[in-house]
Amino acid sequence: AGYTMASAGITIVPMIETFSIPKLKEAFPDISMLKLVQEQSQTINAAGQIDVKMPTGLTYRKIIAYITDANGAGVLDSTITGNMELIFNQADIPNSLRPLFISAINQEHYGITLPNGVFVFDFASFQGLANYAGSRDLIDTEKITEFWLRFQAAAQGNIQVISEMLSKLR
Repeated sequence: AGYTMASAGITIVPMIETFSIPKLKEAFPDISMLKLVQEQSQTINAAGQIDVKMPTGLTYRKIIAYITDANGAGVLDSTITGNMELIFNQADIPNSLRPLFISAINQEHYGITLPNGVFVFDFASFQGLANYAGSRDLIDTEKITEFWLRFQAAAQGNIQVISEMLSKLR
């Protein structure tokens, strides 16, 4: 409502990417891993400590958090007081970083400034170029019972978390 658009014509050009099964057994890709992408959303009811409980049992490659204010606008780094933390079993905190530092890392990795409120914890996709690293720093949550993303919110809002995870096919 309230928006109008005028156009003389719109052209849509579809792109199709297909893959064929290699004839040589040696060229067949490894299909022992399944990549999953999940999204979850949580309302921030008031200022204070926010714990986002993440699913356990899989291996995390990347976590993208999008934190918005009550009006739906991405929050500034400076409005998140304290560090953003990843917590295992309520006690171990392997990642505890200032939002401004996370934004600087993201800018270096992706070559652009991400929108306000977007923070990416990228565990395995930077080796000089994004998405070209190995699996050394993946977070395996198969043997832990709790996995949280924690930060201090300045006011009401919302957080969306998109997780890229791997699952071993047995």
